[in-house]
Amino acid sequence: MNNLLKERPDDPLNGRNLALINFIGKENIKNKSILDIGCGLGWLEYCLADESKKIIGIDLDKENIKTGMKYVKRKNVSFKVADALKLPIKTRTKDIVVSSEILEHLPKGSEAIFFREVNRVLKNGGFLYLTTPFDNFWAKVFDPAWWLINHRHYSYKKLVKMARENGLSEIKYKVGGRWWSMVGLINLYVSKWIFRRKEFFKRFFDSKEKEEFFRDNGWMNIFVAFKKP
Repeated sequence: MNNLLKERPDDPLNGRNLALINFIGKENIKNKSILDIGCGLGWLEYCLADESKKIIGIDLDKENIKTGMKYVKRKNVSFKVADALKLPIKTRTKDIVVSSEILEHLPKGSEAIFFREVNRVLKNGGFLYLTTPFDNFWAKVFDPAWWLINHRHYSYKKLVKMARENGLSEIKYKVGGRWWSMVGLINLYVSKWIFRRKEFFKRFFDSKEKEEFFRDNGWMNIFVAFKKP
């Protein structure tokens, strides 16, 4: 996806990304080898480089990878153009896999392949931290992408079923984001794709979204941690 707004991995994080860092817990990635599937511009690599042993970020977008390589210059961080359904990673070599808002963009029906590949590259006892749009009436109705491109949303039950069928067991989950986060998403779509600018009233929406994503009663995005036995 073209980086229209010249965003960078060291830009301030929004509510959902901050919530993901908190959900993972920096203490849990100490000296761990991490694979970030769908790394985008490399914001996770920028945030976790100090604590982790090694991070590899993969993305299909070559421009995203170039941006990550330009701004995240750390010896323990690397980037690669690669497909989430065919990971260029050796078997049982990663302690942690992170996948933030990627599952819904994969070809429909390919989720099992994704979970199998994650299982393959994880060490025994390794973890997958995944976020994706939640299967909630309001989350779908007010998601422009759900109407325009059939943007998929997932229930906890469906995610757990797919993961268990491919060798992973769930250990915790939460759902975050409510009305302010949804309005903020629409604001992002309008400002970015129509006006070609950053979000209107960005500070205001960031503060509201942060509050919502750190609550436990959301309905917009689901965060799930899985473990490989």
